[in-house]
Amino acid sequence: MKTKLFGWIDERTGAEAIIKSQLTEYQVPKNLNYMWNFGSLALLVLVLQILTGIFLAMYYKPSAALTYGGYTVAFDSVERIMRDVNFGWLIRYMHAVGASAFFVVVYMHVGRGLYYGSFKGPRELLWIIGVVILLIMQGAAFFGYLLPWGQMSFWGATVITNLFGALPVIGDFLQQVLRGGFAVSDPTLNRFFSLHYLFPLLLAAIVGGHVHALHVVHSNNPTGLDVHEGKGTIPFHPYYTVKDAFGVGVFLTIYCYIVFFNPQMGGYFIEVDN
Repeated sequence: MKTKLFGWIDERTGAEAIIKSQLTEYQVPKNLNYMWNFGSLALLVLVLQILTGIFLAMYYKPSAALTYGGYTVAFDSVERIMRDVNFGWLIRYMHAVGASAFFVVVYMHVGRGLYYGSFKGPRELLWIIGVVILLIMQGAAFFGYLLPWGQMSFWGATVITNLFGALPVIGDFLQQVLRGGFAVSDPTLNRFFSLHYLFPLLLAAIVGGHVHALHVVHSNNPTGLDVHEGKGTIPFHPYYTVKDAFGVGVFLTIYCYIVFFNPQMGGYFIEVDN
């Protein structure tokens, strides 16, 4: 932060004061354990998912009506990403494994909040925003699961969209809007692709609000007693940046092992039999 470029930016944006107050000198309880690492890990996985998703969207074609070489275009485009795109297999496996990893770290994050009472006042709004994030995550994962146009994803989408039809009065209408027709088909795939691309960007914006709400009320701690700045607190950097870096190292070790050695986790996509 001592370079001329940063000094020029700081004069016009106050960036140094923001970085110090919200990151490097942000005060946190000194007794946080490794269960508090899962929040930063969730942010890391979200960034990975958005980046890999953008690259996959450059090559994926959401069409179940057209065929190429005997396969639907959607299924064939996934196969081409795996076989013909440079490192496409890696990007796809990173995205697929990252989706499961996202839920693991978020469930651990939510579980820690439940166990240590992080949903209690004055953190009720923080908890509500977190629940909204979880619901949007589940929606994004559901929409993305259909995109390879495999048997499991097709029937999974059929079953879940049938649940909307069970709602009184508006159920049939919602089901048809979601599917784009009376059955899971090409319009459904196009809608799911659009929503799957939109939801993570919406998620990133809400995560920003989640972090802001956290910095207003500050972190809970294992004792459940609020500590005041300057008494029982320490700066986030370097104490918790180092702790988070260790957690990231452990996570990436497991993540990379699965990506490179067991990415399918026993499951394979078989094209929908039309």
